[in-house]
Amino acid sequence: MLDLIPEAEEETKEGIFDNLKYLKVTGEEIKPNVAWKWFTLFPKIPMVNAYGPTEASDDITHFIFDRDYLDTRIGFQERIPLGKTVQNLTLTVRDEHLNLVGPGIEGEIYVAGVGVGRGYINEIE
Repeated sequence: MLDLIPEAEEETKEGIFDNLKYLKVTGEEIKPNVAWKWFTLFPKIPMVNAYGPTEASDDITHFIFDRDYLDTRIGFQERIPLGKTVQNLTLTVRDEHLNLVGPGIEGEIYVAGVGVGRGYINEIE
């Protein structure tokens, strides 16, 4: 949906989101080119990359960023980070043997805490 924001003229977008403090995006990975488009139209409104797998009742991580972050840290081929876990949840990344993996190493995300759906508790598969 975010990619469908129209390239509004300056006078039509003026004031449209005056009360918006953050744009929270969840449900799909934020592509850097889409974030650039947002910040071109609304440079003063930060984005929140909110991540939450099906097994959790809501978002489990948030990463808040602005245009300066894109300017200094992200190229068009990079990925927007998932950020830090929200309160009362933990997240680990593990390999196929359930060993913790280090930064940049591929693995599966494991979530623990109050946000994990009850139907998934103690169900290994």
